[in-house]
Amino acid sequence: MRPRKIAWENWGPDVLDEEIVEETLNNEDFQEDEELAEEALLFLGKIPKLITTPAGIFQLHDKMNVLNQFDCWMGHSNFDITKTVEKAMESIEGVEFLSVIGRYRFFIGIGRLFNFSDVRIEIEKTFCDNVVIEDERDIEASYTSLFDSIGNLKTLVSEYKYWAIFIGADGMVDYTITNEDNDQEYLDMIIEYEKHKKEHGGTILQDGA
Repeated sequence: MRPRKIAWENWGPDVLDEEIVEETLNNEDFQEDEELAEEALLFLGKIPKLITTPAGIFQLHDKMNVLNQFDCWMGHSNFDITKTVEKAMESIEGVEFLSVIGRYRFFIGIGRLFNFSDVRIEIEKTFCDNVVIEDERDIEASYTSLFDSIGNLKTLVSEYKYWAIFIGADGMVDYTITNEDNDQEYLDMIIEYEKHKKEHGGTILQDGA
């Protein structure tokens, strides 16, 4: 029997907004005509963007949009999301909105005063196999070490014209730097960071941010 696992996909409004822009720019007509692409983006900025969520259809930046009310994530499991699993998940502290999408997929909204990482650990402790939870003192020490490392790294990379640091939800840290404008390798890494953030969570620190 395979280990029970959950993969997480971020569903923040900023992520969806970026996807709408990216989808527009990837249109073949817009790729061939930069002026037309600029006009399309300008037009998009003037009209309300409608998106479908598990709670209904909303304007992207509507305050009542579920994506703006909670920290939203899509969970992908390799085990059945039964009624029993659903009720147990709803009882976990921090889970404010839950919608089961299918047999192996659920949409979850975390209350704004709760940390997704903490809620995620509780969910995975409850439903997944082989989840190792460290002693609280070890967690605090590892966070302190991580923050120190990021601070030192930020000091180092800030000497470059363009830089970005990616901090994964699992504590992984990576960075990319360049002094050249339109450096393709640098831009490709930024795309990879954005993709990883969308699929697994994380944070991107960047020059000028």
